[in-house]
Amino acid sequence: MNIKTFQKIFDEEYQKFRTSKETDKAYIEKFNKDTKKIPTFEEDPIGYILYSYPTLKESLQTLLSNDFLDYITGIYVIAPIPTTFKVILHNNQFFYMIYMGRTWIAKIAGKKYYLLNVGERGRAIDAIARLLMMGAPLGLEPSEEATANTSTETPLPSEGSNPFAEGGGEGAPPTGNESLPTAEETTTTPLVESKKKTLLEIGKKYPTAFRIALRQVLLLEGSIGQNSGKVVQRILNSEENKEFGFKPMNKSSRVANPNKIPSEQFEALLQTLYPDANIKVIPPKTGINVKPYGSNKFSMYSFETEFGPVGVILASGANKGEAYEKEFVEKLKQNTGKELKDIEDEEVKQLFDYLEINPQTISPDDVEGTGKIDTKRQPSLEEPEDIGTKIADIIIKANGQDYKISLKDPKGDYVYNGGTLKFIKQSPDKNIYFDEDSFIKDDSLTKKIVEITGVNPEKIADGLENNVKQEGIPSQWEDITDYDGQKIINFLRSSYGYGYYYVRQIRPGELYIKDINQKEDIDELIGEVTNVKVKYPSISSKSCEVRVTTNSPEGGETIYQIDMRNSAGGILPSLKVKSINRPK
Repeated sequence: MNIKTFQKIFDEEYQKFRTSKETDKAYIEKFNKDTKKIPTFEEDPIGYILYSYPTLKESLQTLLSNDFLDYITGIYVIAPIPTTFKVILHNNQFFYMIYMGRTWIAKIAGKKYYLLNVGERGRAIDAIARLLMMGAPLGLEPSEEATANTSTETPLPSEGSNPFAEGGGEGAPPTGNESLPTAEETTTTPLVESKKKTLLEIGKKYPTAFRIALRQVLLLEGSIGQNSGKVVQRILNSEENKEFGFKPMNKSSRVANPNKIPSEQFEALLQTLYPDANIKVIPPKTGINVKPYGSNKFSMYSFETEFGPVGVILASGANKGEAYEKEFVEKLKQNTGKELKDIEDEEVKQLFDYLEINPQTISPDDVEGTGKIDTKRQPSLEEPEDIGTKIADIIIKANGQDYKISLKDPKGDYVYNGGTLKFIKQSPDKNIYFDEDSFIKDDSLTKKIVEITGVNPEKIADGLENNVKQEGIPSQWEDITDYDGQKIINFLRSSYGYGYYYVRQIRPGELYIKDINQKEDIDELIGEVTNVKVKYPSISSKSCEVRVTTNSPEGGETIYQIDMRNSAGGILPSLKVKSINRPK
């Protein structure tokens, strides 16, 4: 039974299942603070345990989402000091929750995770997810003992009371008495005409497996959808988004990408916001990234967070930046067929004049707004590439050739958004340190930028440590003398590329235009490095700032700023490069 067939019947079965899901939610709501009825151990063992240990419920919600009752069949107390619970999952796998007074420890597959630590909490979620993928094969029902969750044990002590209780033994674990269908049974079942009927037959024969499968589909709309909405909000509110311009969409798990920011930069932003996340990019029409809750066109970024699994989709949209491009394209089209002297719009007149295009010789069809269909590119320290086709916002067909134009508004100052500095690490006791082995093994462009600018990574770590402990004195700008000027220029040349006309609005009615159709044209714009200086993190700032100054006859003096900081409120930094005064 393939996933598409499953989804075809999903809408029909959805309302029926939704009714049972609402019943499940009511089961959880029984234990909310506003509920007057207190569950008894005899009537409802799980309810009594969760009522007695409210932080256990909170921890299970963190590890398994708010719908955690969908994934467990039993909770048993097995030790009085420290108070220890065994949690049975629906596939007969299990893990332990240990109450330490201030926090909980999750013991999963023999390894302990301290849930007070964000990183370990995320790893615990990953470990439980792996457990959920193991165990009983599809069709194996949980045992009656696990389903009923009955026990002869006496009620548990509440948090903060005497943890000693009579008994305290472990409830009987599930045994999985039901057997799998035999090969003969599966091969002799009559073939029905409709796949829908086949699926419903499976549902009747293996009701628990059927419900679990449906819940997995609903997870995208429910827990993952809600969690993804939280991540999307964090993206939209991030400092980086002032530059990227991501926008919300109707579906809370989707991010509009009107500026066509490359996927690599979006992934780098996610890594900045969630440094410990293991981000997986799921292509369209693959795995859980399928309609109606995924996408048949855009990739999904899936990873675990402290509040559960997420699946964020980077889609398209429109904002002021793209509106400026569209408006400019329309102005070009409207002024085709006219004499240059009759064009009133100064920007359009300036562009046609610079390109030596007679607007009388072209029609609106000769002006194309590309929408930057292909923007995937990565700067390097090697030779620049012809990227005109990739980054052109506008293509004008005139004089027997294509004029490829990269149009920038005044705020378009992006050069490169790298990933995290993987060699700056934080120990379990919160100390910040420079990991030399990781630095040696790291082959990323982020690490290379640190090297070629002559920045000392040990001073970055020491400064962050001082910031955490609030020790030392504020840092000052200091010149760097051992930078590699040629490699810095190579990086900048690669980030610009060639094969297009660079057009930037300086102010309304005035453009800066530069022909960058040949490699040599880039050198005229960038020139050479004249100064590199750095301000390391300190008691007053957790940001490492590097300023690279270049000078050229064409571009004049330009300052490129490299920021190494965590803009999401954390401490471990990521890197981005921008120009803070652009060529004009």
